[in-house]
Amino acid sequence: MAADSSSPPVSSPSSTSPSSNPGRLLGLLTALLYGLFTLLPNGHSLMVGWPWVFVWQTWFWLTALWCLWQIGQNKRLISLGLGFDWLMVALAIAAMLSVVGAEFPQQARWYGWIFCAFLAGLYGLRSWLKVQTNPLVSINKLLTFQGYVGFAFIVISLLLWFTQTLIPFWQSAAIAREMGITKTFTFGILELQNWAPIGHQNYVAGYLVLILPLLSVLIWLNEGKKRWFWSVALSLGLIDFYTTSSRGGLLGLATLLLLVIIGIGLLRQLPWRWWLGLGTLAIAVVGIFICTNDRLLTSFTGIMGGQGAGQFAYRLINFEIGWRMGSAHPWTGIGLGNVPLQYQLYRPVWAGRESEFIYQLHSTPAQLFAELGVWGILIPSLLIIGLIWQLIRSLIKQNIVNTKGNDVDSNVVKILIWTLTSALLAYGVTSLTDYQLDNVCISGVIVIYFACLLQLYSADPVIPKSSRFARPVFFAGIAFLLAIAVWLFPILRAWQLSEIAFRALEAENVPAFTDYLSQAENLAPWEAYYPTQLGWNLGNIALTTADPEQRQELVTKAIAAFERSVEASPHQEFTHNNLGWLTLGQNPSQASQAFATASQLVPAKRGVFFGLGLSLLVQQKLDLAIDAFSLECLRDPLFITNPVWRDPNFARLYPPLIEKIQSTLNQLRQENQDDANFQTLLGKIQGGIYWWLGQFTRAEAELTKVGDRQSQALLALSKDPERIEEYLPALPDLAAKLVQAWQNPAQAQELINQAWLQVNGTPMPEPLLQQTLRSLQEAPDFYLWLRDYAPILQYRRQRLGFGVNLRHIDGPNPSDFYQVTENLPLVTWFPFMLPSPILAPELDNELQPLRTELWQAIAKI
Repeated sequence: MAADSSSPPVSSPSSTSPSSNPGRLLGLLTALLYGLFTLLPNGHSLMVGWPWVFVWQTWFWLTALWCLWQIGQNKRLISLGLGFDWLMVALAIAAMLSVVGAEFPQQARWYGWIFCAFLAGLYGLRSWLKVQTNPLVSINKLLTFQGYVGFAFIVISLLLWFTQTLIPFWQSAAIAREMGITKTFTFGILELQNWAPIGHQNYVAGYLVLILPLLSVLIWLNEGKKRWFWSVALSLGLIDFYTTSSRGGLLGLATLLLLVIIGIGLLRQLPWRWWLGLGTLAIAVVGIFICTNDRLLTSFTGIMGGQGAGQFAYRLINFEIGWRMGSAHPWTGIGLGNVPLQYQLYRPVWAGRESEFIYQLHSTPAQLFAELGVWGILIPSLLIIGLIWQLIRSLIKQNIVNTKGNDVDSNVVKILIWTLTSALLAYGVTSLTDYQLDNVCISGVIVIYFACLLQLYSADPVIPKSSRFARPVFFAGIAFLLAIAVWLFPILRAWQLSEIAFRALEAENVPAFTDYLSQAENLAPWEAYYPTQLGWNLGNIALTTADPEQRQELVTKAIAAFERSVEASPHQEFTHNNLGWLTLGQNPSQASQAFATASQLVPAKRGVFFGLGLSLLVQQKLDLAIDAFSLECLRDPLFITNPVWRDPNFARLYPPLIEKIQSTLNQLRQENQDDANFQTLLGKIQGGIYWWLGQFTRAEAELTKVGDRQSQALLALSKDPERIEEYLPALPDLAAKLVQAWQNPAQAQELINQAWLQVNGTPMPEPLLQQTLRSLQEAPDFYLWLRDYAPILQYRRQRLGFGVNLRHIDGPNPSDFYQVTENLPLVTWFPFMLPSPILAPELDNELQPLRTELWQAIAKI
């Protein structure tokens, strides 16, 4: 039902006096900046770039100042009430313990200050609502403001998704269609899911789980045109939610709809037939979302079929890491903000190449347990219990709020309580699968809802009297803010200098770049990002420098910068890995130690054991080098096809390397005969090696056992190229196109371009295309083309998301110094012949003792 026209939450004017509303300008400025960071496109990433980092830090400072201003002006200390203050005190103590116990205390202080700012925002809102003449009117205005911000968020989200995702997809699909390829829209592709405006589809879904119930209650509380406006907002919100294709978001939405149906039933706001119909509609909405969204449907059917574990491996890995971090430091956690700095240190071996590096654990309980220890689980659990208890209490009480004589519809208050609590609980379910509290728009909504609920729960309308402790608290708070400002200045100044440095780099002014970034490093020596970027960029410039002396000077400076980065943050595989490549020609022993450390942090990282082997080879440690090369090939079997083995300097190593690989494979198969899946993987690898070596009879024996039809087809085609048409249907579509290109030289260019486009999303570069066509013409048969005539793919692997993960986006995304050379057709279209799975827990666990043995041998050098 609609609220009564006399109900204060809808229509009563505010009668707030100036004296009861101190710091109005500060409050408005805080609200304005909150709206800005909610609607700012890609705001979550921009928050860690200059100048936006300065803006939101200023916002936090103003939020805390607004809270203190109210204390100083009103001379009152207003508590949260209902025992929640004790939970906040416990959380603050846990945060302080986390900072004290952190291995990297500066990062912990940074995030500790953010926690203080949000806590100040909560107490500031609570105080502001408490001193209002009619708090319910203020609650209504506050929630309406949040509703308008949420509606703007939805509109911007849909517009950005349409213009920056959907239209470019249509354009690329049109290009593909001209090349004879049909590109179908699917939410299974990450890039097509709605990321806007926050920066990630799960963030958008999480925000909408909080906002959709607010839009629903605004429909309920308004009439006429306003009701139609909020109905449109809710409809667009559901469409926006659908475009995110978020699985965790769907869990939250399903929870939300369940709570809404229960609430309507308990509050008796609709006849039972309407209630039953609404419940059916809610189930239908979830069902439609699942059935019409290919990503959600695939996940749902996979889970129902007992095959969903692989889809959630990423989160299982991060949950395991969170458990390891929290268990290692149960009373303090590893420290606020320390997760990305110690992520690879706690990363399990069985994770393979999945989730190599990330800045958060994609689960709020896992993140809080990692950073705060047991308190990160206990305190939020008590907070949830408190919310549920107050929700039950509000249903039982007849008069749940006293409004100083105003006529208030008690049902409206109950509806508000149920709606806001349901939103928080539903978001709690979503947060199980993602960590989003570092998004200020999401944490801001939570703070607003919590402050409103505290006011709605309260049955005591009396404003606390002046407290003699108010002024001391005010002055202590001001002193704290001044200390924060002094502490923040060099950090923000370093950020600004780094941004200037990267602009100088873009202008190819290397001396200015070096000078500014060195200044930034001196101001914040604990921040490894600055020496890491300095080292990588100087090393990268050295690769293209013709002058030997200048190259040597740049490499020396780059090495020194990487060494300082290691001192500031010793658990980063990227730093050790690239330090190894830089020192390989100057100090092979140091390179071995660097590669060994990198391989301990991410053992399955492609290229790291190859680099280790090279460093050992330079030191004439031939046996150890073969061991390292074999570990590279065992984890990435396609590496045996690498053109590097044709080089005269490496050709002599190939026979003993193959012998070592096969010996290890036989050992693994003997020791794991009861593991059918592992035996299948090893059989595919062994069969692929035999095929590559031209030992077709042995290959056939292995591949027949594992039942791999596509590998059997390519093997049969290699043995008997005259019967191509017979084996072609068993090959994957992309591989079949290459075989057809071999059969039909006139169509080869078109078919190769189609196959490349389907893998990479862009037409094949012309030089590479011509090289591929020439090699097809030169090779006597298809098998020999794959093995001896195949074009070579050369590139350096980029570290996408490098800045985002390190919480600095001003600099470029680096790439490894390692120059990758690969057999183009095998790695692009025929990788099934030598499987190199991203996640292979059994293989990584079995290889780990061999890795450990090698590391121990290197330590003795």
